[in-house]
Amino acid sequence: MERTFAKTQEDLEEIADVMSKVYTRRSYFDLYKSRMDYQTKDPYYKPEHSFIIKVDGKIVSHVSIIEKYMRIGSGVVKVAGIGDVYTLPEHRKKDYSRMLMEDALAYMREHHYPLSMLYGIQDFYHKFGYIEALNEYWTAISTRHLRAYKPVLTVRPFHAEDTPVLNRLYNDAFSNKTCSMRREETHWYRIANPKSTIVVTDRDVVKGYAIFDLAQRERIVVNEAVASEPKAADTLLAEMGRRAVEALIPEVELHMAPNCAFVERCQAIGVKNTILVPYEGFGQGMLRIMNLLELLQCIQDELSSRLANSHFARHDAEFQIVTDAGSAMVTINNGAVTVSDAQARKDIERLEVPQNLLVRSIVGFWTIPLLLERADAHVGDLLREVLEMLFPLDHPFTCPMDYF
Repeated sequence: MERTFAKTQEDLEEIADVMSKVYTRRSYFDLYKSRMDYQTKDPYYKPEHSFIIKVDGKIVSHVSIIEKYMRIGSGVVKVAGIGDVYTLPEHRKKDYSRMLMEDALAYMREHHYPLSMLYGIQDFYHKFGYIEALNEYWTAISTRHLRAYKPVLTVRPFHAEDTPVLNRLYNDAFSNKTCSMRREETHWYRIANPKSTIVVTDRDVVKGYAIFDLAQRERIVVNEAVASEPKAADTLLAEMGRRAVEALIPEVELHMAPNCAFVERCQAIGVKNTILVPYEGFGQGMLRIMNLLELLQCIQDELSSRLANSHFARHDAEFQIVTDAGSAMVTINNGAVTVSDAQARKDIERLEVPQNLLVRSIVGFWTIPLLLERADAHVGDLLREVLEMLFPLDHPFTCPMDYF
């Protein structure tokens, strides 16, 4: 048994081949192409991100690190996603997946990934420190309401040359959305295509787009919609309504958080918002802090801006946060936050909590009072209030087009 990582083109082809045979949710050829495209086109992929176990020279188990850049408010954090985990059936129950997960976690620490993320199965990844921290959202709009909209701009299918504009529109629209991913133009090969994606233009200038989930046969589902101006939003809504009328479907579903700009615009016409908050053990959108100090340093400017918009704008304070993923000193000077590495001190207040509970507060999944209750932690009233300003309740959300 050899415990290693991908080193050759043959390794990459074998990973794609075995993965396509193990997973049956799509055809072999679709999965093979998808994996090979990722290994050759994704701007952040490296062969050493593919951890493998070989037996008799053949790959029998695999775990990938999928590098992303996630927003927490306006801050951007390098994230190590975990994906494409598999072991051949005849080699299961040998702890191969556990071994490769341990290798991946060690790599994350060595290469300074502050945060890790995955879409996991039930009751497995918790043993590695992950916890559910992302919600799922649906906004349903009645077809009857959508029929009132008229297409005031032009709608056409996506063209490859639209990519730079769509990338800018997306990053502008999601620039402050916690758990959304920062995208590069090279990511769009797997996001948009002429069948699923429409764009709205005004005299050939792209003003918005929508991506439909074509796998849904009996529903109209929109995985992403962005409009740079009201006319573009109204035109997208008119097109959604047209498709729903044509298909005799009573409502259109947007798989976006309620604080996304496009969804907020829809509130005026009446919508039904659904939020799925996963229970511990459910799996799916899970996070784990790898290095607390580096994580908080990535977002210290965002933390300063949160205090600047509160009654702590001129506040001075100093406290420590201590977790099983490291500790950090937080210094507030005239409302500005600085995060530093410091030795434990007994003369200042400290928040001591497990990393998997703290990460939920950092992304706004739950409140500071609930964190303190679950961790059985105690802090003074003033520090509690400061923490509530630094880590407010939010709608942590990753666009479905960035799932992995």
